[in-house]
Amino acid sequence: MLKLKTFAGALTLVLLASCGGSAKKAAPVAPPVSLAIATTGAPTTAAPPTLPAGTAPPTTAVPTTTTMSLQNLEKVVRQAHADYWVAALRCIGAPGACDPTTFTAADSPLRAKLFESSKELTEKKWIARQNESDPATAVIDSIVFNDKRTVATLKECLWDTGIAIQPNAGPNGEDIIVDDSKLSAENTVTVVLSDGRWLLSDRREIARHEGVNQCIGR
Repeated sequence: MLKLKTFAGALTLVLLASCGGSAKKAAPVAPPVSLAIATTGAPTTAAPPTLPAGTAPPTTAVPTTTTMSLQNLEKVVRQAHADYWVAALRCIGAPGACDPTTFTAADSPLRAKLFESSKELTEKKWIARQNESDPATAVIDSIVFNDKRTVATLKECLWDTGIAIQPNAGPNGEDIIVDDSKLSAENTVTVVLSDGRWLLSDRREIARHEGVNQCIGR
């Protein structure tokens, strides 16, 4: 399970207690950038895992071949998705230093979107963070491979609780909450095998539900 907003929806934050000073909510200055991405895999009845904190770099660099069992291949793809989220969370937390070339497929729609989103966040002087009181989750519903097992299509339910803020922008230097909305989204994600690494290349939203967690119990 993993989660983050799609730069097209709303990023969220409940309270930035860790940022020194209080967080103050302000009306959105412009349509917030959303970084929602999807993942897919076999259905599970376990509680959805929360998205990883954006502190460690991605580690998925596992060569895969057509001789690998389908079960093990699915594990590799799931790990690639988890690694992607670690890197993506770091990006939106420090958009000025974001380098999508290190963790997305070359010449992919997702890489282009991340460049655009990080640029927009930097220009607006916004950053995005996890909602510690209600962590985002991404439930993998299914994973389907092409015949050569070089492309995986994932279906995911994403509970997006990310927070967009403008640091130290308040009258007393407090952080201003730009967007703290929540949503769940049905997504498809494309993961491709490139030079021995599985990397995300695209993410598309199928449907969304504002303010309602549709991913519980899946």
